[in-house]
Amino acid sequence: MKEIIERFDSGMKERARLESEWDILQETGNAPRIEAAVEEITAARQKGYFSLAGESKGRYLLSACDFIVGGAANCSYLLYQAGATRVDALKYHLPFERFVNPLLRGVAEIPLVARPQKSAVSQEADLIALLTKKGFGEEIRTPCERTDGVMKEVLQETNGRLLFQEQLIELLHEVGGYSYAEADMVRQSLAKRHLQYGGKLLEEQFVGRAKERGYTQGNAQEIFQEMVQCGIKLVPKCALLGELLN
Repeated sequence: MKEIIERFDSGMKERARLESEWDILQETGNAPRIEAAVEEITAARQKGYFSLAGESKGRYLLSACDFIVGGAANCSYLLYQAGATRVDALKYHLPFERFVNPLLRGVAEIPLVARPQKSAVSQEADLIALLTKKGFGEEIRTPCERTDGVMKEVLQETNGRLLFQEQLIELLHEVGGYSYAEADMVRQSLAKRHLQYGGKLLEEQFVGRAKERGYTQGNAQEIFQEMVQCGIKLVPKCALLGELLN
């Protein structure tokens, strides 16, 4: 992986992102696992098939074309540069901490999922159309639409609507000043249907942090409540991009 980082000069945003991801992988002990998985995936694509162990301890072959990198693994710019995924996490503003959260120090896996049938959607700009086709469009509600300040900037790609989990992470980062790792943990809490336990504490923490960054208490509370209302309906942008681009 280090040779991938060396492709970029010091000071470039690409190198900074790659170095950050590599540091997290090493810190969490996932670097060897991810390196081995990338080598296996790239080798399989070159050969055109995966060779897997079956229940009978035999070997069987699966076409490499039938599988794509799925889920949060598409949040890794390092995997993109290594050729394991076609999703450019830097271009699409996907935080690496959705894949490997240094605060949790869990085991990172690169999920290989069956390639979905080709969608009528062929352009990455048509993510909203894909959402609607999958049935999420009917669940979008007015409270999740904003056209002011940082909300407008973060939600620009979805016409002011909060649709993606990654947008929620970005809002927590920009408004509340959370690190991306912290923001993803808060996102997981907000995605729960019942926030009686700890919900008030989360709100107090968010409002307090937002006020330190210049937001009024009323505005911060309004933003938090909108995030709560939308949280359980949000979908992973990284997974949708994986379907479209891989």
